[in-house]
Amino acid sequence: MPAPGASATPQASGVTVMGAASMAAADGHHPGTNYRINGGSWHNVQYNLGNGYCADLNLSIGESGYIDIQACNYEGSTALNCSAVRRVSANG
Repeated sequence: MPAPGASATPQASGVTVMGAASMAAADGHHPGTNYRINGGSWHNVQYNLGNGYCADLNLSIGESGYIDIQACNYEGSTALNCSAVRRVSANG
């Protein structure tokens, strides 16, 4: 998991990030996501083994804001591997 960044307060509204869209395996493997908004603190959301098939995150960012996101594979509470951190913004 990336090191936490400095705190930042998101601005504006209207962005929804959907992730963890696959079922967890019987052995406890499941997807999770690390994300931060505008360089703020890192957050982690993981697929809930007994609560549907996805995690919806309603994020509020301004048009000039961005989201850093990283997908991970977990077994229990342990991250087995994670993707590179990617930055997503309205600016491309």
